[in-house]
Amino acid sequence: MKITKFWIAAVLLFAFILSGCSGSDTAGGNSQTDADGVRTLRVGVGNTFRPYAYIDRDGAPAGFEPALLREIDRRIPEVRFVYEPLDMTGLILGLESGRLDMIVYQLGKNAEREQKFWFGGESYLRTGVQVTVAADSGITGLADLRGKTLSMNPSESSNVVVEAFNAENPGQPINVVYRDGAADPVLLVATGKVEACLAQPAQVLVKQQENGMQVKTVGELLDAQAVYPIWRRDESLREPLEAFDEAVRQMRADGTLSRLSTEWLGEDLAQ
Repeated sequence: MKITKFWIAAVLLFAFILSGCSGSDTAGGNSQTDADGVRTLRVGVGNTFRPYAYIDRDGAPAGFEPALLREIDRRIPEVRFVYEPLDMTGLILGLESGRLDMIVYQLGKNAEREQKFWFGGESYLRTGVQVTVAADSGITGLADLRGKTLSMNPSESSNVVVEAFNAENPGQPINVVYRDGAADPVLLVATGKVEACLAQPAQVLVKQQENGMQVKTVGELLDAQAVYPIWRRDESLREPLEAFDEAVRQMRADGTLSRLSTEWLGEDLAQ
């Protein structure tokens, strides 16, 4: 009898734990619809990628992409965005695990991402990176990085540019130093921990103006591409995805995209 009671209790405890884990997944990963028919979507944004996406003094998401999302949220009454600021690695993992419904973080298309996720049908910006070095460096472009240390994030799309360069220059490749997702690559350059990184010009300009970092961008624009919102693969998200695309089209047509880009990035990169 005692043994029977023990196993019944064990089974009930296991069921309780399992239901608790399942409930946690639902709260964190699956969007919900309230009594008014408004669906809440969990949207991942950057947390240190100024001026694109960062946390302001009040602890709220700020920058070009949060401003873009708030305007899109205003135009789609059927949805409500809840923001989760994370570094790039956390954003990708959040989407893979189902914790997030969508991420907006200056990401372009590549084969690996297209196998795992859905891309929105409308790009909201065109972007690229430049070699970023110390202000007194003699480096003038990618070719001068042979044998030099270059900070990279394993998830960034511009890895393909560096990999192609190293494949063409096996005798003296660029020495890639992979960094933690939360690390600031421009700061790593400014403090001499690496000799270069690849960064977007607007990002570097902010570091120069607001943080006094003695850095500069050199050479041509690399990895120039259109960037898109990325959605987890879930049939229930098709309708919000299409509504998002329509809002982007409207904002491009009425000039809102260009206005936000100029306001936050200093130039119109939305066309």
